[in-house]
Parts: sequence; C-alpha cells; structure tokens
Amino acid sequence: MTYDGTELVANFHLKDFDNKNTFYTDSNGLEMQKRVLNYRPTWDIQTNYNQSDDNITANFYPINSAISMKDGDRVFTVMNDRSQSGACLSPGNIELMQNRLVPADDGKGMGEWLVEEGEDGHLIRVPATYYVQIFNEKTSKSLQRLVQKKQESPAEYFYTFDLMKIASEPVKNTLSDDLKKAGVSDKVNLKMFPQQKNKIVIRLENLADPYDADSENQSSTVDVNAVATALWNSANLEHPVKYAGINIEELSLTGNMKISEMRERKIQWKTVDDDKLVNKLSYESGDKIKLEA
Repeated sequence: MTYDGTELVANFHLKDFDNKNTFYTDSNGLEMQKRVLNYRPTWDIQTNYNQSDDNITANFYPINSAISMKDGDRVFTVMNDRSQSGACLSPGNIELMQNRLVPADDGKGMGEWLVEEGEDGHLIRVPATYYVQIFNEKTSKSLQRLVQKKQESPAEYFYTFDLMKIASEPVKNTLSDDLKKAGVSDKVNLKMFPQQKNKIVIRLENLADPYDADSENQSSTVDVNAVATALWNSANLEHPVKYAGINIEELSLTGNMKISEMRERKIQWKTVDDDKLVNKLSYESGDKIKLEA
C-alpha cells in the first residue's frame, strides 16, 4: 500500500527567460551560491537517481532570504520572509516549498510522518510573504539585501503613557542619524547584544554581494567609536553626560573570546611560504572597521 504526500509550492514563472539551468541561492542569508540543475561539482549526481521524479528533490536547496536567476543582464529574484526550500527546475521558473504533508511513514528509516496540527486540531496554516524583483542590472540595482535587512530588523514601536511630560519636554532621539554618520547605513547590518551595564556586543556585516553587478567597490567603513557614542547618547537623553572613556575589543565570530586569543589557539600550519603571510588587522586608524563586500 502506498500513501501519497501533499506538497504545496509557491511557483513564480517568467516567460521567455532562459537561465541556462543555473540559479543562485543564499547561504544562511549570506553570499549567493551558484547552483546548476542536476549537477554537483564533486561527484556525478546522475548516477544516484533514475530519470523519474527523484531528481526534483535533488535540486531543492535551503532558501533563507532569496533565490535568483539571470538571463544576460536581466535578473529575476524572489525573496521570502522565512527559511524554506526552493529550486529552479525549468527555464524562468522559481518555486518555493510552502508546506508539506506526509500522512504515513515513507519507509526511509525515520519511522515517522509529517502531519502538523495546530492547537485546534486542524492542520496548521503557514503564512508567508514573497517579494519579487525583475530588473536589468545595467540600469537598476538589486533590492535583495535591503529587503533582507528590513525583514531581519523590522521597525520597532515604542509607546508612552506620560503624554503631558512628552508634550512639555520633547526630547529628540538622533540615534538613527548618528548611526548613519558612523557608517551604519544602506547594506551595512548592525546587531546589538547587551551584556551588562555599560557593556554591549555589536556585530557588523556588509550585506553587499558579489552576485550583484553593483557590488564592486562596495566596501564600507564603520567608525566603532562613533557607534558607541551614538548608543551612549541615546541611552542618556534626559540627562546628557559624557562618558569617561571607551574600551573596544574585537571578538571571534562566535563572540566568546578575544580575536587575539583565538589566533593564538588556532593551529599554525607550517608551509613553504610562511614569510609571505601578512597579519592584517581589522581596525584602521581611529577605531574604524572596513567591511568588504
């Protein structure tokens, strides 16, 4: 006895668009990775499935923020607001897996099936928002990373219940403008993780992607000292006070140790051209960080 599952796919098709079996997917919201239909660079995928529908699953990839394809200078990009799987199985066609239902064990070893129900006992609803951009990269710019930035860092809303005080003593918060002056704008992404009083960990990322035609010379410089000053001023709006000093330390990517300690612990492989290695610091003069595209 066989039990057929159900797969709901959001399908986007652009007529007369030849992407030559090539498409691109983001990797954890970072750099776009090249994908080729029915191809793997390190092994022959054709020998691992027959010519039935088995090749469909072999061409689905994780899509965290976008999937895109090109036909000459034309670019066709679909951006999603949640992690899904996706593929381009035919020319000009992009599809994203919206939801799946497997009513019985498929006999592949897991011993379970996929039937997700909500608290009311009915099958769950999976809402999703998609953004589509079709443009010529010679005359227009990609909006992919800007959409991603707004998705990951939506506007925050704050409310006050002391309207009389606000009306009589208005205080202007210039945090957004100050961060832009410090270099946190456009495709530069800033994440903040408060640790304790007067201590915060920030993560800076340049979302500019080599996949985009306008990615050349898109390195960005951020003044960390100016970022700290902006945060301090924003936290002391009612009673402005100048901080005595600031201590900036660069941490490893995981944020759990100093970068200098990480480099000391790292295995030092001995090669024939060690004398040509240059230890490049992330900081420029004045506590400025240069973020490459």
